[in-house]
Amino acid sequence: GAAKVAGAGGLAAGLRGATALGGAAAVGLTASFVCAIIRHVQTGALRSIPFPGALLAVAAASLFIFVSQ
Repeated sequence: GAAKVAGAGGLAAGLRGATALGGAAAVGLTASFVCAIIRHVQTGALRSIPFPGALLAVAAASLFIFVSQ
């Protein structure tokens, strides 16, 4: 939970001008949600994949924004 809050703070800081921090936060959040989906598949919890999947889409979109700047 604390890592997700830190990632959100990093994204907010990135939107305010600290693009390096925002980009690092976007990479971290994207990796976190990729790992979450992998873990859901490993444990067979396939019904709950849409939740980390939606968050992965948002994290990947923010990563795309910071990379394209």
